[in-house]
Amino acid sequence: MSRIVARLTAAAYVVCLTLASSIALSRDNTTWDAGLAAFGIGEFSTALAQFEMALAEGQSGPAVHYNIGVCQFQMGQYDAAETTFGRISHEYPKMRGLAEYNLGLVAFERDQWRAAQRHFLAAYHLSPEDEDLRILASTMLRRTESNFGSPSSWTGTVGANAGYDDNIVLRDEIGVPANLATDSSLMDLFGSVRGPVGASSRLYVDANAYLISYFDNNDFDQSEVTVGVSYYWQQNDWRSRLGANIGYSTFGGDAFDNSRNIDARLTRNLSPASSLRFRYQYTDINAADSINSGIDGSQQRMEIRYRWYQESRRFDATYLFETNDRSDPGISATRNRLRLSYQYSLNSAWTANLGGDFRASRYSDLMQPRTEDLVSLKAGVSRSFRSGWRLLAQYQHASNSSTDDTFSYTRNQISIGMLKIF
Repeated sequence: MSRIVARLTAAAYVVCLTLASSIALSRDNTTWDAGLAAFGIGEFSTALAQFEMALAEGQSGPAVHYNIGVCQFQMGQYDAAETTFGRISHEYPKMRGLAEYNLGLVAFERDQWRAAQRHFLAAYHLSPEDEDLRILASTMLRRTESNFGSPSSWTGTVGANAGYDDNIVLRDEIGVPANLATDSSLMDLFGSVRGPVGASSRLYVDANAYLISYFDNNDFDQSEVTVGVSYYWQQNDWRSRLGANIGYSTFGGDAFDNSRNIDARLTRNLSPASSLRFRYQYTDINAADSINSGIDGSQQRMEIRYRWYQESRRFDATYLFETNDRSDPGISATRNRLRLSYQYSLNSAWTANLGGDFRASRYSDLMQPRTEDLVSLKAGVSRSFRSGWRLLAQYQHASNSSTDDTFSYTRNQISIGMLKIF
């Protein structure tokens, strides 16, 4: 973990060094310069001694206190670093956003996810003119969310995408016949909200809504709404979540299904830069109209995800095993799936991502059992703005091969949209 936060602290440290010019040039800066030189080569104990000596010699201002806090943090003196950054936040209002960000790093290093989230949120809201610091705070906030749960206040997302899909009907996840194909421009809208119940910050309620409209063929428009609850807790090195939700969806403007889902997750850090997550989902599905009774039944998913991350990059590898027990054997597949994704921050605003997905399906309950192999590749970029909005653009290609040629196909989709987290 220290390598991750060290890089992020170094980024904030550069911001702080610009304050050194405010120190009177007439003052003897030998001790200060010696501290900077020691810090530059990673001799943090020497740097700390020099900065503390400079303070004792009468050097004042936020820069000297900030550099002392950075050295304390780098040496693992988290209590002292917390005190130093807390003092900066209290005594130097213009530095409060930066101080809150570093207080978040201290809490993050201690695995105090709730406290870290509060500090990173404060750093974001206190720094409306500092886009770099806002992006750093947003990045760390997302990492605290992945380590534990949601922030201890209400959060949500809203967004919209527009694009083009050259094979909109091939959606075997919901039982749409796969021997038909058409293309269309599209628009989708989505939103979610989540917040705590009571003062424990362990129980959360959430709601999600999604709508996709195909301008050239409204018969395949889809929508879905889910509401649920989740309970989070931590025991030793394991972080746990248990959730349940209910959902309702439409297809072509008509009611399609009702679902009930339970979701259990266990997450553990393997190293300062990696984690492992286990997840189990069970979904009970009922058609909202007898014409779609073939989808009645259940689905189970078991998932293992490995994640490696640093300041500017993240890699995920996920294995998923899925079983379906539906009334229609044509959608009662057993599946093995491998997903790989890589995300790289090009700079403080732009991020690129690449992904690959291989899925092997077997339909054993058919009169003539069928197997299929689906390969999907995607690439995209995103840009974060100071306002909190994010621009997204993505291209995805999929190719499905089947022992029944009727179910072999290719698919291309391109989209561009906006997303905001609030």
